[in-house]
Amino acid sequence: MKNIVLIIEYDGSSLHGSQKQPIPHIKTVQGEIEKALNKILLKPTKTTFAGRTDLGVSADEMYVNFFTDTDITPEKFQIILNRMLIKEISVKKSFVADDKFNSRYSALKRTYRYILLNSSSRSGLRHNRVGFHHKTLDFELMKEAWSSFLGKNDFTAFSKISDRKDPECEIFETKIEKINDEIIFYITGDSFMRGMVRLLIGATILIGEKKLPPNSILEIIKKKERSLVKYKAPAFGLSLIKIEYP
Repeated sequence: MKNIVLIIEYDGSSLHGSQKQPIPHIKTVQGEIEKALNKILLKPTKTTFAGRTDLGVSADEMYVNFFTDTDITPEKFQIILNRMLIKEISVKKSFVADDKFNSRYSALKRTYRYILLNSSSRSGLRHNRVGFHHKTLDFELMKEAWSSFLGKNDFTAFSKISDRKDPECEIFETKIEKINDEIIFYITGDSFMRGMVRLLIGATILIGEKKLPPNSILEIIKKKERSLVKYKAPAFGLSLIKIEYP
């Protein structure tokens, strides 16, 4: 058996997330890839993704692995899959990994980027690639708030209801910059809970609106109450851009 790894990218704006859904006609990244692999290998093939992205979220770099006893080379998999997959998904690279490699559990760090259009009017050209917020935001307050997420914390307050046993995540790096009418967020951590990045950004936006004080972040984290975070940033604008392995 060979452990084949695919590095893929996808535009999630028209897809229902990365994880396969039980309803066949709903298009997801995993569903489309497994459908193609099933046709190539003539049997059901299970894939493991490095992480889960929600409806509307994209990825510049997502790792996927699966086991197969086929003689098809990784390079050939890349060529065949790119012919078969829908236009929103492409395979950037394919290779054989050690049997112990797991796209999800072997990952050390994940980096997300979020692009927020902060303008009085929305963009027709960028509508499916950026989040949109029309109210004036205080960028300096947002910078202060965004850096306060650094470190290892229980992020229960910034997550959807989840069956994850360990709510602790370590955030290694945060960065925020303003370029013309766009505010761009970067965040790197060992893991993220469902909806966490968008909720972190949502709280930062509220601070930029001066609806929350900048020093409220640590208090929200400490209280661990989901009801304290009232706003989640739109899915459009969020991309998984880098995954690091040993």
